[in-house]
Amino acid sequence: MLTVQSEPSNLCPNSKDRPIQWLITTDEHIVSGGSFASFQVQVDVTGGPNGEDLILAGVTFSTDNATPYTFNTFDPTGTSQQVAQNLADAIQANSVFQEYQVFLTSIGGGIWVVNAVNFNFEAQPNWTFDDTGLTILQVTLSDTNGTALQVKNMRLWYRLYSDTAPITSERYSAIPIDQTFTLYSEIPLRLNGAIRPGLSSTMPQFSDDVPISDLNFHEKVHLRFGLVELDDDCIEIRSLAGSSQSIIAAMPIAISSMFNHQQRYSFQMGFV
Repeated sequence: MLTVQSEPSNLCPNSKDRPIQWLITTDEHIVSGGSFASFQVQVDVTGGPNGEDLILAGVTFSTDNATPYTFNTFDPTGTSQQVAQNLADAIQANSVFQEYQVFLTSIGGGIWVVNAVNFNFEAQPNWTFDDTGLTILQVTLSDTNGTALQVKNMRLWYRLYSDTAPITSERYSAIPIDQTFTLYSEIPLRLNGAIRPGLSSTMPQFSDDVPISDLNFHEKVHLRFGLVELDDDCIEIRSLAGSSQSIIAAMPIAISSMFNHQQRYSFQMGFV
């Protein structure tokens, strides 16, 4: 879908000295939104000797009751919550997991779970897990590796029109990708620079008795746009053309009048 999410007012004139911007959204370029890698360690039974190994995402953590945790050891003694906290701290202290968010949850009955999530849309290397090295300490492991975000080679084309003719040549904008939100992309188009040359930069002529409007002080414009995709042979494929509503772009001063009443003058300014 290709949508005009927001656009300048079509009810009031839009000053060329303020942002005249359209916001286009699309999800047509997204093939697969990707997914995060995550794993969980449920601590069911605590205790056990030192020197036993638990492998998480290819990294070995050994049991050691000398300290609560280091970057590669954790104390397996205490309550389920205490052991889960020791393991969570060890994971966070290990540089391999620096891009992971690690947190604890309780499932009731005194059982706690270590959760680790990597907020990157990609498969993580060395995705192996093994708890067979534990004897007394019992854990339940679950994991899901991430998948990459897949997008088409697309660009947005757009062109600004007046009521009668194009104002600009056809232009192109890249479609930005937000790695934390992949349902759709937002493409802002600020076009003051394209509109401004067509508007007067001098004051309109005054009249002695009636207001005079200088039509060059405003212009009715609309935006036409669509998507361009390059296939494997770099040939353009066009789809989903759209058009915005017409809006009025204007100079800050668009109507003026002067009245002569016994050498007293009044001056009015406003928009067309």
